[in-house]
Amino acid sequence: MTFHRPLAGLVALFLLIGAANADPTTIQPGDIVRGRFVQERHLQGFSKPLISEGRFVLAPGEGLIWTVQSPFAVTTVVTPAGLLQRAAGTESLRLPVSHAPMMSRLYQMLDAALSGNLGAMEIAFAVTRDGNRLALVPLPNGGTTAMPFQRLDIEVGQFVETVEIHRQEGDFDRIRFSDQRLSAGPLEPDEAALLRSAAR
Repeated sequence: MTFHRPLAGLVALFLLIGAANADPTTIQPGDIVRGRFVQERHLQGFSKPLISEGRFVLAPGEGLIWTVQSPFAVTTVVTPAGLLQRAAGTESLRLPVSHAPMMSRLYQMLDAALSGNLGAMEIAFAVTRDGNRLALVPLPNGGTTAMPFQRLDIEVGQFVETVEIHRQEGDFDRIRFSDQRLSAGPLEPDEAALLRSAAR
């Protein structure tokens, strides 16, 4: 599994759970968002999409845990310090933020979005709203170097419901979120341990 493919879904989730929440004031420091996802990967030359599913945990300011449960078990953890990926209980990738400056910028935008400040995202993206739909297109000089997508199309309710990630070559991912819930924390011990490990 390459880094850039899973990163596209993580980028979308980081940006959009905050930015497209219908009432950003409901997400407070210390809150945690949990839910499930089904991701369809539509690739040129394949008649059917590749499908994966799993669950996620987002702790604003601390990090994101993105766990694919099928067809293969892979956990990706993103924190302000960088990215950690584990497969079969073994670390398979560690990418410090110094090697991926884009991730630091995404964190800044997420924090702004959670406070209801979409203007921070508009520095890097052309943002278009149409009812419950939102489209984000990276700006040429928006500080989003090597952004792994051409356009994001989002459908929202209370939280993000569907994300489509379109790439230059015509491939696209469709991610459907379900069972999303907001709680006041704390993180489960295994969740906290994963975030600590990724932040080292």
